[in-house]
Formats: sequence, C-alpha cells, structure tokens
Amino acid sequence: RDGHNGGYYANLLPRYSFAPDDRALILAVGGKIRRLELKTGALSHIPFTAHVQLAVGPQTRIEQREEIGPVRVRVIQAPRQSPDGKSIVFSALGQLYRLELKPGARPRPLGAGYQPSWSPDGSSIVFVTWTARDGGQIWSVPASGRGAGKQLTKAPAFYTEPVFSPDGKHVLALRGNHYDRLRTRLEIDRSRAT
Repeated sequence: RDGHNGGYYANLLPRYSFAPDDRALILAVGGKIRRLELKTGALSHIPFTAHVQLAVGPQTRIEQREEIGPVRVRVIQAPRQSPDGKSIVFSALGQLYRLELKPGARPRPLGAGYQPSWSPDGSSIVFVTWTARDGGQIWSVPASGRGAGKQLTKAPAFYTEPVFSPDGKHVLALRGNHYDRLRTRLEIDRSRAT
C-alpha cells in the first residue's frame, strides 16, 4: 500500500460490524468470522466458505544492477564558495572536500564532517561532526587542508548550520539536544534544534 490516501496501516485489519438486531458484533478472530454476544460475551463461529478463482497478474519486480567497487558520489551536500570565489567546500558521504574552481581540478579530502562554512578571510573552515553514540561537536580546520582540526565545543549535542561571525572571531550554530536527536520522529523535523 502507498500512503497517498492515508497511512500505510489503513485498512490492514478487518473491521467489525453490528448484527442487524444490535445484540451482537460480527468480527474476524483467528482467521474466522465470529459473532460476539454483547449481553453475555459469548463468542460463536459463523460457518463460511467461498470458492474463488482469481487470476494472478504479472510480476511487478524490476531488476536493478548492484554496483560493486568504489562508490561514486552522485550528490554533494552544503556546497559553499570561498570568499575569493576560487574554490568550494562541500560534504559527501560524511567527508569534507575542497575543490578548486578550475578545469581539471579534483576534490581534495579534508576529513570527516558535515555542513562546512568558510571564515571571512578564507583561511579556515568550520563544520560539524555527529555520531549516534557520542553526539556532535563543532570543529575548525585550516582551509589549506594542512594541519589538525580544532574542536570548538565541549558539550556533545546536535549542532547544525555553523557560520563564522563577520569579523571571524566567533562561530554561531544551532544546537539541539542529543537525547532528542536520537528520538526524533523525522530527520527533517526542525523542532529538534533550539
């Protein structure tokens, strides 16, 4: 079933109905049709047989080839152009990359992370990390890719959308509770950020 007309669970269970005399319910129990007397609670079997001849339609399965070997990235996330306009930074498959905007350039890995953002002078990139066990942190790394990253936060949480202040001295981000993040109903639920 699809969810166009309601939840996938709609009409999966048989409904019950009152008997014409309103003294009993007719319902399905244990794969059989039963009558439940409302006054006494007695449950009786209603015999029923049906001879059905039903044609089976064609299969709807579609064969899909499973790729093997190196994973080819088809989608990049959160691309951000550098202040000088000469390169971009983005995340793909949980890793950060920097790409020079010139012909023949190849992305250069910067390490694990998500949602990168440039400092105003283009020397640093701020980003977030997150794991289900440890929560997340905000980090900064040199835009050149040389040098170790620096953890900017101490409290594990679900951080999103980190950006530098215009003077480059502060980093602002949305922070959600790690406990709530693990129990959110929908990945796109904005109520998880506070």
